[in-house]
Amino acid sequence: MLCTSSVRKITLEHARRIEASQRASGGQGALPRTGAETIIAEMDGTMLPIVQTSKTKDRSARKNRRCHWKETRLSAARVHGQSTTRYAVSAGSVQQAGYDWAQAVAKAGWGLNTWLHVVCDGAPWIYLQYLMLLGERSSFLLDFYHVCDYLATACATAGTHKHWLGVQKKRLKSGHPERVLKALKPHIEADSIPEEQAPVRNAYRYLENRINQLDYKSAIEKELPIGSGLIEAGHRHVLQKRIKLSGAWWTEQNVHSMAHLRVCRANQEENSYWDNLKVAA
Repeated sequence: MLCTSSVRKITLEHARRIEASQRASGGQGALPRTGAETIIAEMDGTMLPIVQTSKTKDRSARKNRRCHWKETRLSAARVHGQSTTRYAVSAGSVQQAGYDWAQAVAKAGWGLNTWLHVVCDGAPWIYLQYLMLLGERSSFLLDFYHVCDYLATACATAGTHKHWLGVQKKRLKSGHPERVLKALKPHIEADSIPEEQAPVRNAYRYLENRINQLDYKSAIEKELPIGSGLIEAGHRHVLQKRIKLSGAWWTEQNVHSMAHLRVCRANQEENSYWDNLKVAA
């Protein structure tokens, strides 16, 4: 029976090999002429626990360590109506995250005929990568529940009756975001009010700057999701379930490698990894 330290060492070695092989695989290449009819694509960041240590005079690294959190970006793609999801993970630049996202979409069945239904939060870097890499046959929808969070916070000031928030949700789903902006505008706080004390101004600006990302009506009519539940679930079962265990802190290299191992497993690519390892041997 192997001891715990041996299991840890072997696991990390395979995780590093998986990370290296995924990095060496390159981009998605040219798209095939035909692919899936509709693919749902999402991406978001999650914070993972990192520890940095340095040995003191008594050679004890534990006595001189610094713990912090660092963002890792997970992307997901799934053919509409199916349950199999393809994932990609990146801890590098936002450009690298975008390329990895495109690769995950390609693995899901992206073809020249495919329509991409993209649902994400309002992070500008995500929208920029979408514009650069996911093509013209696509639509970008702002996560409905992020929008509702902004409106719920603004409701304390802008809400004129107890059903105010529900009315705004119905307006969004029926294709009338301009009516939501109209309901918010009279209650916008003065410029002298600090940002953290101006929920109406924040909500108005958030929606106004993304007015072309609020076509919930079309998505509902096509029975497509309006929330980013796909990537939220991915964070939980792909990364957080293993990496964010209570009391667990990782070196930066190890957490990156383990994240790639988790993605390999979630993508059901373990058999391919072992087969390639046998060929290489």
